Amino acid sequence: MEDYNEKEDKDIFEHMRLFQWILDNMAEGVALADENGKLILLNPPGERILGKKLLETDPKQFTEKYGLFLPDMETPFPTDELPLLRAVRGEEVDRCEIFVRHSDKPEGIFIKINARPIKDHNGKLQGAVAVFTDITESKKALHSLEISEERYRNLIDASFEGIIIYDKGDIIYANNTAVQFFGYSVEEFTHMTILDLVVAEDRENIGEKLALVSNNPDVELGAVETICVRKDGSKFPIEAYGKGIYFDGRIVRVIAIRDITGRRKADRELQYRMDFENLITSLSTSFINLEPDEIDEGIDSGLQKIGEFAGVDRCFIALLSEDKKSMKAIYEWCTGDCRPIGAKHQHINESVLPWLFKTIKEREPKYVQNVKDLPAETQKELKAIMPDGLVSAVVVPMIHEKTIKGIFGLQTTKREKKWNEDIIVLLKIVGEIFVNALERKRALEALQKANEDLELKVEERTKELKEKHIQLLNADKMASLGQLVAGVAHEINTPLGALKSNNDVFIRSIKKVKNVISDLENDEHQHEYSTLQKLFTVIDQLNEVSKTAAERIIVIVNSLRNFARLDRAEKDLFNIEEGLESTLTLVHHEFKNRVTVQKEYGDIPKISCYPNQLNQVFMNILVNAAQAIEGKGDIVIRTYTENGFIIIEFEDSGRGIDKEDIKKIFSPGFTTKGVGVGTGLGLSIVYQIIKDHRGEIDIGSEVGKGTMVKISLPIDSNPN
Repeated sequence: MEDYNEKEDKDIFEHMRLFQWILDNMAEGVALADENGKLILLNPPGERILGKKLLETDPKQFTEKYGLFLPDMETPFPTDELPLLRAVRGEEVDRCEIFVRHSDKPEGIFIKINARPIKDHNGKLQGAVAVFTDITESKKALHSLEISEERYRNLIDASFEGIIIYDKGDIIYANNTAVQFFGYSVEEFTHMTILDLVVAEDRENIGEKLALVSNNPDVELGAVETICVRKDGSKFPIEAYGKGIYFDGRIVRVIAIRDITGRRKADRELQYRMDFENLITSLSTSFINLEPDEIDEGIDSGLQKIGEFAGVDRCFIALLSEDKKSMKAIYEWCTGDCRPIGAKHQHINESVLPWLFKTIKEREPKYVQNVKDLPAETQKELKAIMPDGLVSAVVVPMIHEKTIKGIFGLQTTKREKKWNEDIIVLLKIVGEIFVNALERKRALEALQKANEDLELKVEERTKELKEKHIQLLNADKMASLGQLVAGVAHEINTPLGALKSNNDVFIRSIKKVKNVISDLENDEHQHEYSTLQKLFTVIDQLNEVSKTAAERIIVIVNSLRNFARLDRAEKDLFNIEEGLESTLTLVHHEFKNRVTVQKEYGDIPKISCYPNQLNQVFMNILVNAAQAIEGKGDIVIRTYTENGFIIIEFEDSGRGIDKEDIKKIFSPGFTTKGVGVGTGLGLSIVYQIIKDHRGEIDIGSEVGKGTMVKISLPIDSNPN
C-alpha cells in the first residue's frame, strides 16, 4: 500500500511538473483565482503579456493595479465585469477584449480573454481560470484592413460614375453615385435587378446582353447606351461599361455607369447651333437681291422662320422714333393662338415701359427666363402691353453705324424658354441682318424719292406759282371790287343824300298842308276833307316807306364802304366784331329769312391786322355756312379771348363734311359744291390769309350735325 502511494505521488508530481512546464512555455497567459476571486496564479507568459508579476491585491483593485481599460482605451474596465471574476461567479466568458496599459509598451496592448469557472466533482465552485493572449498586432492588421477597405469603398463611392455589382442580373452592391443617379437606397438596390433600372422599350435589348454575360462573365461588350428610369419615374440616358471580377468567392459583373444627359444636351445644342447658323446664312443671302418693295415681305418671312425655329410664340421688330422717346412695332410674327401686339400698341412711349428703354440704351441683349424674376412694377408694365401675357423674352438692340435703330425680340407666352450665350450671340447677328436690310430699304427709298422729287420739282413749283398767281388775281380782283364798291357807294351816297333831304322837306311840307286843310273840316266840305285825309294817309305811308328804304340804302352803302376799307388797306387796329357786323349785312340776302344768326360776342380787344382781308375771310365762311344749311337752320358766331389769342367761332347746323373731305378742305381747287358752283379757292385763300396773320384755323364737322370753324388770331399780332 505504501508502494502504491509512493507511485501515485510520483505520478502526481510528474503531472504537476508537466502542467507547470506547459504553463511556463505556452503562448497564452493564464491566471488562476480561488473561490474568493483572489489571484493565486499568473504564468510567465501572462506576466510578460501584462508587464506585471503576480500581485497580492484585493480583486476589487485588479483594474487599477493591472491598468485594465475598455477597448476605447480611456474608460477603466468595470472590476465586477472582469472575465476572471465573472467566471468566479460561475459564468463562462468568451472573447472579451481589454486594453492594458503596459509598462514596457507606452502605447498599450489589447488582449482577448476566455474565462471558465473551476468546480469540484460535486459541482461546487472552487475558483476560476482565465486564458488571454496579446491581439495587438492582429488588431492593428485588422484595423489596417478595415482602413484599406474603407478607403477603397470611399474611392468607389466618390467616383463620378455609378458602380453597380450584380450576379446573374441581381444587384448585390451600388455606390453612392448610383444612389444619386437612380434615387434608390443601397438596401433597395439589393432587392432589384438590372432590368428594373431600364425603360420598358430597352429591356429586351439589355436582357439579351445580360444573357450573353451570364454565359461568359468575362466577355467584353464595350460601351452600351440605353435609357434608364429613376425611382421618381423620370428618365435619363446612360453609357455603361462592364467587366467580370472575383467577388466573395465567385465571378460577378461590375458595371460603371455614366449619366450622358449633359453630353447629349451638348450634342443637341451643337446641332441646334449649326442648324441656326445655316438658317442665318440663308436669311442673310435672301436679302441681297431684294428690291425695296420686297424687303418688308422678306422681313416678315424671316421673322416667321426664326420664330418657328426658335420655338417661340412671338417674334417682332420695333423701331425707335427720331427722339428715341417712343417706338413702334412695325414687323411682327406670332403663332396662331397668340394675338399680335403691334395693332393694339402702335406706339409705346418711354414712360409706359421705362425698363425696356433702359435696356435699349445699355446696347446689350437682355434675356429674361421668367418675368416673375423682374421687379413687380416692371411685370405690371409688361402685362399692360401684352394681350396674351409673357413668360420668357430676349431683346436684342439693333444698331447701325453706332446708332440704335430699334429692337429685335422673341417672346413666349405659356412656358419658359432658355437661351444660352451662344444662341444670343447668333440672335445679335440676326438683328444686324434685319437692321441692315431696313437701312438698305431706307437708303433705296430715299434715292427713289430723291429721283421722284427731282422729277416733280418743276411740277410742284409750277403749281405753287399757279396758286400764288390765283391769289394775286384774287387780291387784284378784290382790290378792283373794293374800288368799284367805293366808287358806287360814293356815287350813290350823293343823290341818296339829296333824296333823303328832299324826303324830309316833303314830309314837313305835307304836315303844313295838313294843318291848313284842317280848317276846312266842316259840314260843307266834309266829303272833300275826307278824301284829302285818305290821300294824306297814303302819302304818309309812302313817305315812311321811302324813309325806311333810304335808311336801309345808307346802311348798305356804309357796310360796303366798311367792307372795302380802302381807307384802311394797310395794317391797322381793327374791331373784329364791327367787321363781323358789316359782313353780316352784306350777306344777309344769303339767309333769306331761313337762317337765324346768334351772336355771342365777348367784348374782345382790337388787333393790328388787314381789315379788308379778314372781312373777306368772314364773308367766305358765312356764305359757306349758309349754303350748307338745307332749309332752316342756325349759325352761331362767338368771340372770346384765350391764352393771348382772339377766338372767332362759326358754328352752323348744316349737313356737315365727310372726314376724308376735311383733310383736303384747304387745298386749292377742292370744292364740295359740285361742278360750276364753286371754284375751290375760297377756303384756300382763307387759310393763307389766316396764316399770314400768324393765326390758326381749324374745322371740325360731323355729317348730319353741322360744322365748326375756329379761328385763332394773336392779340399781339404782327401779320406778314
